Amino acid sequence: MTSEKPLILNLLIGNKFDIQEYLQIQSSITLQSALNSPQISSLNKENEKSLSAAIRIALGIVNKMFNLPDTKKLNDMQINYLVSYLKKEYWRFKFDEFIYIFGQGIAGKFGKSYNRLDVEVVSEWFKVYERDYFWQQRELSGLNEAANLKRQEREKPIEYKPMPEHIKQEFAELARKLNDAPVKEEVKTESLQERLKQQKEKTDAQLKELLPSLTLPELKEMLNEFVLKENESQAEIIREYISNILNELKW
Repeated sequence: MTSEKPLILNLLIGNKFDIQEYLQIQSSITLQSALNSPQISSLNKENEKSLSAAIRIALGIVNKMFNLPDTKKLNDMQINYLVSYLKKEYWRFKFDEFIYIFGQGIAGKFGKSYNRLDVEVVSEWFKVYERDYFWQQRELSGLNEAANLKRQEREKPIEYKPMPEHIKQEFAELARKLNDAPVKEEVKTESLQERLKQQKEKTDAQLKELLPSLTLPELKEMLNEFVLKENESQAEIIREYISNILNELKW
């Protein structure tokens, strides 16, 4: 399912660009509404040139919003670098999150500019957003979605049909066999730390098999463990897995 392009993206790549309209739409984007726009990686697959052009124009507007000498602002080379870098590094972000970050950066809410605007300053805005808002907003969105489902269930209860007699008999027979089966010695459940220790030497494929058995808090704990140990390759596998789960929750 392809998401509809956000209004602000259509404006950026359209033939009649109006900077005032852009700034008005940008100011209306919130942390929650930004999640309704398509993911950067999806837009990049659909039309890489259009996405790059839109980010380039947005960065150009950021440049104009700073009252600095040209030598203290982004030049064409830095803008082109940022377009490529941001798409690659923050591919899991939504497009409107990019626009939101640019707006908050201009307002000085993601750190000081230190009387300059360069690659380091813009990159810092994205680091602050990822650290303080990225996962928090997705967890909140997931909770809201779960609450909406519960509300829908209350408003329209599920109609339960009686179980057919032959199914009841099969369950009864299965229960009898389970009761007659010899009791096995209880297997001690491994802790997350023990599984982490065993996982250390395993391949990426084995890690992917392990992930579905973990809860979201355990996934985040494992991700933090790999980041601290600078195991970036397996940390990226976990990030991608969590991102897929949250996208499924949303849609």
